[in-house]
Amino acid sequence: MKLRDPFNSITKSIYSAVKLNRLKKYQKTGNFGFTYILFDWLNDEGKLTTK
Repeated sequence: MKLRDPFNSITKSIYSAVKLNRLKKYQKTGNFGFTYILFDWLNDEGKLTTK
């Protein structure tokens, strides 16, 4: 089965994951746009861990 628009399918999946608090939008300074990260990757202060 081919998807009509794969980009649109991925966008919907990311949007619903952010809405359900499974992913978090993360903006790194100096970059345009957002990176999506898991909450497990954050430490107690809300910063990315270096693992």
